[in-house]
Amino acid sequence: MAFGVHHAVDHGEIVVEVEGDIDIVTAPHLWRELEPQLDSSRHLVVDLARVSFIDSTGVGILIRAVNELRDRGQRLTVRSAAPMTRTVFETVGLTRLIELEP
Repeated sequence: MAFGVHHAVDHGEIVVEVEGDIDIVTAPHLWRELEPQLDSSRHLVVDLARVSFIDSTGVGILIRAVNELRDRGQRLTVRSAAPMTRTVFETVGLTRLIELEP
């Protein structure tokens, strides 16, 4: 599956839909797509329904986004993470920083 990022607006929230693996090669591209959205909404949703793998670089990008949003009084939610991805988030303690939606 090729990597891609798509943006949508859902009930006033910006939803960033990610497709493919998030790894050392694709994580910088994900950041380039996320960064401009940080100023656009008080609540950013990252939909991972079509992500099958995320490595530590990808997790680092999400942590960076969470920190930037938190500094602005905003929040980030991860939607539709696969069970393996949820396990990674729990293992690194990311679930204390972000909301996970089914």
